[in-house]
Order: sequence, then structure tokens, then C-alpha cells
Amino acid sequence: RLRDSGTSALIHRCKYGGDPKCIKILGRWMARRWPPPPSESVLTPVPIHWKRRLQRGYNQAQLFADGMAEDWGVDVDTGALIRVQYGKSLTGSSRQGRGEALKQTYGFDHKVLSDQRPVILVDDVLTTGSTLRACRDILEKQGRKVVGAAVLAMA
Repeated sequence: RLRDSGTSALIHRCKYGGDPKCIKILGRWMARRWPPPPSESVLTPVPIHWKRRLQRGYNQAQLFADGMAEDWGVDVDTGALIRVQYGKSLTGSSRQGRGEALKQTYGFDHKVLSDQRPVILVDDVLTTGSTLRACRDILEKQGRKVVGAAVLAMA
């Protein structure tokens, strides 16, 4: 939980401190403590907007998924979901505010060949669940089956 100041500082360092190796190591750490998902499933990280990726240099959810995938021996699918709106961080927003802001934030990249493997969504921090619900809804509208989620921390 992020209420622990040590956890909060670590997540902040990984997400904003320019330390992409940190989040991938945490993905491997997580994978060693949890049983692997079914081998036919795929990890799908929550995407960030391309402008945010340029600023930060990486997508922390993707690196977290990459770390878990290495230990679990499963694939990471970074092509299905896209973030179509660039916006400010939703940190500190209410559940209702997040839900409204995220309704038009994510989309499905129709240029990518459809992959029908079951999906496990991956994000770094779970606050209200609005982001995961929005991503699940997008994938399920495209016929994908979302079977779970993996998050590093809860706010």
C-alpha cells in the first residue's frame, strides 16, 4: 500500500525518477512471489500517451509487465490498447472524477492483428480501479477475454 512512506518513495522513484530498471526488477520480484498465469494468457500493460512516453522515456506498466513476463515465460502484448487522449495525471481525483475522465481516454488499435489469448491487465498503481475497468471494457468490446489484473501497489 502506498500509505507506507517507503513504498510510496520507491514507486515515485520508479515512475518519475528516471529509473526504468527499478520497475522491471519489481516485476521480476512480483513474479517470483506469485504463481504464473495460464501459459496461453498474455500480459497487457495499461498504455501511456506517446507524449508522456517521450517525456518520461518509458511506460512503467510495460516495464513492470516485461519483468513479470521474463520470469513467468509469457508474452507481453503492447499493441492492442492505446491511450488516445493526453491529459494531466489523475492522482488525487475522486472515483467519479476518474471514471468520467477515463471514458474516452483509451482505445483499441485496429491496425494490430487481433490476438485472442486471454488478457491479464498490468498497471503500476491501483487507486479506484477506473483505469483497469476502462481498459477491460475496450478489450472486451473487441472480443478479448480479460481474466485478471496485476498491480504493483494500491493507493
